[in-house]
Amino acid sequence: MNMKFWQKAFLLLLLVFVLTFNMSMVLILHFTYQEELSNVERKASGEAYFIMMSLNKDLKSLDTIDRLDETSIKGIMENYLTYYKAQKVQLAFWNDNQKFCGNLPEEEAVTSLIEHTKKGTQRMVIQELAGKKYMLIACYLEKPYQNYKMVYGYALDTLTASRYRLLMITIGIDAVITLLLAGVLYGVLTHLTRPLKQLEEVTDEVAMGQYDKKIQVKGRDEFALLGEKFNLMSGKIEEQIEMLKEENEKKQLLIDNMAHEFRTPLTSISGYAEYMKMAPLNEDERLEALDYMMSEAKRLQKLSQVILKMADLRENELEMEDIEVEKLIKTIKQIFGRHKGYEKTKLCVECTLQYMRGNAVMLESLLVNLIENGMRATQESGQVEVRFDRKIGTNEAVQILVVDHGIGMAAEEVSKISQPFYRIDKARSRKMGGVGLGVSFCQAIVKAHGGTIAYESELGKGTKVSIVLPQDKGFTT
Repeated sequence: MNMKFWQKAFLLLLLVFVLTFNMSMVLILHFTYQEELSNVERKASGEAYFIMMSLNKDLKSLDTIDRLDETSIKGIMENYLTYYKAQKVQLAFWNDNQKFCGNLPEEEAVTSLIEHTKKGTQRMVIQELAGKKYMLIACYLEKPYQNYKMVYGYALDTLTASRYRLLMITIGIDAVITLLLAGVLYGVLTHLTRPLKQLEEVTDEVAMGQYDKKIQVKGRDEFALLGEKFNLMSGKIEEQIEMLKEENEKKQLLIDNMAHEFRTPLTSISGYAEYMKMAPLNEDERLEALDYMMSEAKRLQKLSQVILKMADLRENELEMEDIEVEKLIKTIKQIFGRHKGYEKTKLCVECTLQYMRGNAVMLESLLVNLIENGMRATQESGQVEVRFDRKIGTNEAVQILVVDHGIGMAAEEVSKISQPFYRIDKARSRKMGGVGLGVSFCQAIVKAHGGTIAYESELGKGTKVSIVLPQDKGFTT
């Protein structure tokens, strides 16, 4: 059922009423308390001034008749204490820094108030004494009796009790109104949420695997929009399931290819071992068989190492460091300087960088794989070029190019080379020790660095590999 305009307006008005009522009650409570407190402050301040002036006048009278002694002064002050105690006012008098008399609780706060009061001024604070809140006013008597100090204390228990009663009344009214509004809202929402039953029924069907089930959407209210979103979600789930099926098929193909790749060298090793055991061989034949077995064993070892490195890249985050590019280039040149089979292929390296950010071990593996692929595709007298440079237009990324001028690839082959164990020339790749995982491994390394890798190739003209690796913001290359 669609939510009509009047229903929306009603709910909105209820919400506005509740918020307005609560805010009004809070403001009334606050301003009422502040007004009462201001009245008490004015009354207390005037009364304290009156007591001080009256006491000053009484002391002058004693001084006039030459009876200004400690006993007489104390008697007058005690008269004030007795009178104002009946008015719910408590007083304390000091002579210099010693308490002379009084009925205020003797606490450190009163002493501190006296010490921080300047002559000719009143100092007013609200302080808790002996479990009660007091409004305290401290002042000096006027000359020539300025060595006497007075603290006026007015108990705020009446004001506090009044505020508490008002707070309880406010909470009670608020609770009653909230309960009434909750009942009204419950009825309205129960009426409005009936369309959710249809959503519940369709959800159960989808949960049982019937992803083609859709909600009949009517109108343009909130429930209609929810139905559209649910139908969209159901379609996305169906797409994801199809993608998972496709991924499972790819994984199964990977497993099948791995089984095949492992089986071929194992079969060769087993066959040659049996051949050496059964056939009478001369020394040259035996060495030839052993060389072949060692070659296949090394291919198995290399295959397992690459698979383990790829698994490590998926499971662990790379540790990044500042890499000295010249040192990296020197290491790569040393590797290919002693690499058998590539003696006649020239490796040319150009570099405009001093440093770059990344994982040195993985970047070394990346470059070795790409250069090795380029050398396999290059004629013996050709060359492979490697260039390190900043990415054009930014100082926060570096670009590495690996270019060969070898046999190249057709366009349809470029889209397939990232598949694990895919080889363009299987015979040549196995002969040179390839395992069919180089491109996949390179892509995994670049992805772990947050970068991109792209291939451009043309039959008979060679291949260019472009790698872009982002650097930390502000990193100097």
